[in-house]
Amino acid sequence: SVDHGITFEQLPSTNDAASDYIPRIATSPIDSNGLFIATAGSGLFSTFDGGETIQKIHTTNAAINDLEITPSGHVWIGVNGVGLLFSATGDSGTFQLYGAGLPPGGSLARVEIAQAPSDTNILYAAFEKSGGGYYSGIKGIYKTTDGGQNWLLVGNPDIDFGFYMAFPWYSMTMAVKPDDPDFIVFGVGDVTYSSDGGMIWKKSINIHVDHHVTVFNPDKPSRLYQGNDGGIYRMRTDQIAYNQTMLNKDYNTIQYYAGSFFPTGINAFAGAQDNGTHYAISSGGTFNEIFGGDGSYNAVNQQYSNIGYVSYQEGTIHRADD
Repeated sequence: SVDHGITFEQLPSTNDAASDYIPRIATSPIDSNGLFIATAGSGLFSTFDGGETIQKIHTTNAAINDLEITPSGHVWIGVNGVGLLFSATGDSGTFQLYGAGLPPGGSLARVEIAQAPSDTNILYAAFEKSGGGYYSGIKGIYKTTDGGQNWLLVGNPDIDFGFYMAFPWYSMTMAVKPDDPDFIVFGVGDVTYSSDGGMIWKKSINIHVDHHVTVFNPDKPSRLYQGNDGGIYRMRTDQIAYNQTMLNKDYNTIQYYAGSFFPTGINAFAGAQDNGTHYAISSGGTFNEIFGGDGSYNAVNQQYSNIGYVSYQEGTIHRADD
């Protein structure tokens, strides 16, 4: 995009199977034409001509879950089931596995990385447990203050504090406040925060679950934006415990699995991914949530329309008679 995201055009060099699944992209801070592309099973690629051509700079069959570029052009990647790799230049053949103080590759799955903009020697890395199935959880969060030479295990929002961190294979995000390397936001199911470098974690409330992305405003470091299964929220670090603002007006991204019509009119039920089951009233064109969680298949009795059915996680079915 060259018009601030209003329109997009695919880079011709990515019109291949290797580019089908891209967990992360990152621009180079030292070359405006530079772009790094992390794929889920085809390796790491880069381009320095605005995407006209791309070249593979690291080969792996595992998914590269995360990608961070430091202001000096150093490249960090988090590889699923492998761990953290680092390259000082981003050139092919220069990526090395970092392991001092970090868990071994066989004990971990997805990896999330966050660097501190105010001190790029400070990074955080979060690791999903391997072999945990659907409710895998967090194995640990680690911190380095010397650019990755040594890592220290800090507090775990999952095991140590009991917050909802069930399935990081689906949703996981971490970011550091631009002007404070000790203030971290970390989300999986719940979104949590730490103001002491990860030792103590607290939970933010009044926000939807399942968190995918966190972005701080570099010009207003106390303001950040959170993307989750409920849409987009604005947060402030001084009110992060309780005061979140939903920004979903005219932002239509609800994903409906299935719907069912009433026997007369065009009233309907509709089940939405992680946003409940909705009742659409034809006369007003409005949607009201009538059941929570993951909305799914539903039905309305075509003889007695006061009877309806909704479904929920793990095959649960509920009936309403009103």
